[in-house]
Amino acid sequence: MTSNEADHYQASGNYFLLSKAITNIVKNAVEFSPDASEITISTAKYNNRLIITICDQGKGIPGYAKDRIFERFYSLARPDGRKGSGLGLSFVKEIASLHHAEIRISDNPHSQQSTGTCFVFELSAQ
Repeated sequence: MTSNEADHYQASGNYFLLSKAITNIVKNAVEFSPDASEITISTAKYNNRLIITICDQGKGIPGYAKDRIFERFYSLARPDGRKGSGLGLSFVKEIASLHHAEIRISDNPHSQQSTGTCFVFELSAQ
């Protein structure tokens, strides 16, 4: 990954909560992706909004789960069969709400196997 001063973006909010939200999304991307696959994290600024996009190359979120993925206690089985508490993404959604931000999901358009998920966290930029 390369960086330069033009790519430096800033947003205000509670550091602890925002770091927990982003960490949770990245952790899920790792846990739901096959070994040796890529997880990409990108940032952009658009219309005074900081957009953080985290994409994986896992199986993707099934259609039946897409509307429920941010519900408290809703969990999908990981590739190894384990299930989480179903609290992580509901916390992400709550943190987004507290920061007047938005969290959404989409299929990963850059995945080699036409699979994977992108989480887009969008908040006010400075």
